[in-house]
Amino acid sequence: MEKVNIPRDAINMLDCFFWRCATARLSKNQRMILKLLEVKPEMTTKEIAEMVFGRPVEYKTKEYSSISRSLNILEKKGLLQRVQVQLRWRLRTKRDFSTK
Repeated sequence: MEKVNIPRDAINMLDCFFWRCATARLSKNQRMILKLLEVKPEMTTKEIAEMVFGRPVEYKTKEYSSISRSLNILEKKGLLQRVQVQLRWRLRTKRDFSTK
């Protein structure tokens, strides 16, 4: 078989297209979570909830549950991954997308 060379620009365009499609139907909180994780790569659910709501958030509150649900949805969509099965999250990298 002949090896096909794909220009790097085309690969970058595909990555951008995938990211736009994956983030097209996200809630306000989900978009904010992605922006927070771009700035600080790994955060706990509680840290994310406190950043989103701008005040201390305790476990078993509606704010914490809302962020937890959003994180689980983003994980199912393949945009986030758990770190060491704890309540810590990070964005998936391009390398992670190729192994999915």
